[in-house]
Amino acid sequence: MLNGFQVTLYVSVKLKSGDELTYAVILQSIDRSNGMMAYGSYEMSFGLYSGATDDEFRELSDFLAKENGKEFSDEFMESLIDSAGKIAKEYVEGISIVTAQKS
Repeated sequence: MLNGFQVTLYVSVKLKSGDELTYAVILQSIDRSNGMMAYGSYEMSFGLYSGATDDEFRELSDFLAKENGKEFSDEFMESLIDSAGKIAKEYVEGISIVTAQKS
């Protein structure tokens, strides 16, 4: 049984000084176990919301907003969510499940 999935993206940004910073952005499947919505989509949210303390999405978002404005930051972070959903879907749908058959 698959209860959920996680995608970790490492995003590197290059500063004007030439230095490079790398942020680990953790995205996890949205929990649908409450029965309120059908599970089966690949909706993702930032792992920090689910307790993944290593998720650096907030730091990356703040950095991007400072350097390029909040609108750019919001659009970029949304693109990460979309990318993680596509990665999860591709991986999960590519898994072959073999079940034992009784003879």
